[in-house]
Amino acid sequence: AINYSDIESTFSKYNAGSHENIVHWIEHFENISKLFNLSELQKFIFAKRSLGGNASLFVRTVPDINSWQQLKEALIDEFSFEISSANLHDLLSRRRMKDCEPVQEYYLKMKEICNFGKIDDAAFMHYVITGN
Repeated sequence: AINYSDIESTFSKYNAGSHENIVHWIEHFENISKLFNLSELQKFIFAKRSLGGNASLFVRTVPDINSWQQLKEALIDEFSFEISSANLHDLLSRRRMKDCEPVQEYYLKMKEICNFGKIDDAAFMHYVITGN
């Protein structure tokens, strides 16, 4: 039997850090919620428990939020952003693999940068392979 702690452990924390994308966190959260067939009330409870840092602080400053839909909309309004493609290309071109960084970690961090905008696969692979 699956219990609440099993379900809760599958959700990642969202702290509203500069490297975190709220839209992707919500998509991941909703996919897991669908897998466990969670009700709207359960989604609301688990989502609130999965917030940390500035995200948790923000939610505490908005007392009217009392449903998953309201919470989701408030988080997107507060924390979503997309950078211009020029800025995205600049970030990718400046990102270098660190001496002690494993290749897979470098690749995943480059991919994470792409989450903040739109870039085609060929350009992404160019930045990963050439490092510029």
